[in-house]
Amino acid sequence: MEDTDRDYEIAELRDRYIRDVDLIIVEGYKQNPYPKIEVFRPSLRRERLCGESDNLIAVVSDEPLAAGVPCFDINDIAGLVDWLEKTGFVIPG
Repeated sequence: MEDTDRDYEIAELRDRYIRDVDLIIVEGYKQNPYPKIEVFRPSLRRERLCGESDNLIAVVSDEPLAAGVPCFDINDIAGLVDWLEKTGFVIPG
């Protein structure tokens, strides 16, 4: 944890703090251009935050839904990881 004078962009955080990793997972940053996986729970009665035009690549949910992108059960972490490895989503450096 570190106090900073501003919020850093993901690329700045990566360059400043992260080394030798294949995947960075962050919460927030909804307006950035990077690929997104949304965790969505219909039972909370809220709207989804992202669509395909927001670079949404997958949805994780506690209920099946038609999302226009691959949808994984909230408990199927292995399935999501396998899919990420097979598709090779990479954030440009």
